[in-house]
Amino acid sequence: MDEDMLKKIIVDTVSSILDVAHEYIDAGVDWIEAGMDNVAMAKLTDKVNQTFGLEINVALLSEYRNIESLANYISEERKSTLQAYREGGLHS
Repeated sequence: MDEDMLKKIIVDTVSSILDVAHEYIDAGVDWIEAGMDNVAMAKLTDKVNQTFGLEINVALLSEYRNIESLANYISEERKSTLQAYREGGLHS
């Protein structure tokens, strides 16, 4: 799965959490500036973990401060887990 697809999935997830149309979500904007509070960030990590079979936590979002950087992290650091997702081994 490429980084653009990851960004789209994360944008769609943030859109759902914030109840905002995905067109209004900017992947380069900081979580807080985008309207994500601690509860929303916890929901995001839960959904990302569930969708991709990962085990990231909310603290990671302080290092990867927006959708672009989180998608890059997942793409680069979690390749083996994403491979299983691509092969149909994981689902939301």
